[in-house]
Amino acid sequence: MKWNNKFGKIIVFDKERISRFNLNNQTNEFLISLGLPEEAAPFLTFVKDNDIQYEGILRLTDYFEFLEPEFERYIVIGSNGSGDEIVIDNLDHCKIKLLDHEDYFSEQFMNSSIDKLANALIIYQEFIDDVLSLYGNDGFLDGKYSFEQIDQLKSKLIESDKGSISEGSVWLEEIEILIANKNEIR
Repeated sequence: MKWNNKFGKIIVFDKERISRFNLNNQTNEFLISLGLPEEAAPFLTFVKDNDIQYEGILRLTDYFEFLEPEFERYIVIGSNGSGDEIVIDNLDHCKIKLLDHEDYFSEQFMNSSIDKLANALIIYQEFIDDVLSLYGNDGFLDGKYSFEQIDQLKSKLIESDKGSISEGSVWLEEIEILIANKNEIR
């Protein structure tokens, strides 16, 4: 898998920096060779290749020093538009999770691996691109997409990573937001 030009700047990480987190080989290789986009839809931003608090790839306990040692398992790779942290869970097979900063970092499943996260970002961006090509620059924000397009998005996300649309997952929540926005506009 290679990132396409839909995401702007891609941040590839230093091998030595990544090695200190003891991630699995697949996750290490992905971060070192393919990296992460600086930002992606829906309102996600990703960390930089540095050790600066609140900016770089660090343990959650390096971001928030008041947290107990059990939170060291989480490696921060980004955040959503609400300021919740996107993390790699080092004790759960390097699954990608979203941690709710307003609920003492409670977990929400996002993807089963870093490459599944990348696929989901591409799928979601392709959904947006399709909507924009059909309905113009305001098509997405104006909710001009169809329920059929939402169903196709959901099917592609399931095909890529079945668990990504499980109950309470980040991507299922995003699908529900799209449906709610569409219903509100109707």
